[in-house]
Amino acid sequence: MLVVAVVFIAVFGRASDLYIAPGGSDVSGAGKITSPCKTITKAQSTAASGDTVYLCGGTYYLDSSDITYTQSVWQCVSRITKDGIRYTACRGETPILNFRVQPVGHRVTAFLVKANNC
Repeated sequence: MLVVAVVFIAVFGRASDLYIAPGGSDVSGAGKITSPCKTITKAQSTAASGDTVYLCGGTYYLDSSDITYTQSVWQCVSRITKDGIRYTACRGETPILNFRVQPVGHRVTAFLVKANNC
């Protein structure tokens, strides 16, 4: 049984924890607690099914530069497309998402979830 478990982990890997924080960086942040990403979009690009993305406490100011997707009259800030990723706040912390998005001629969607098991 132990051999089967070791082979399973070696073949399929194991779940990772990724972190985002208002003071994080999508350029240099590695998604670690000591080097967080800044946006859900960046964390999602690194995450895989079974991973958990933790949102650290603080206020995330999102504006029109954070738009990641446009379709017809809609513009979207966070487009969730990967299955099986858990998004949650860090224990004891409160993330606040402040959407200051005001695109001209479009409606805004804060989260467009097109994934299963999120």
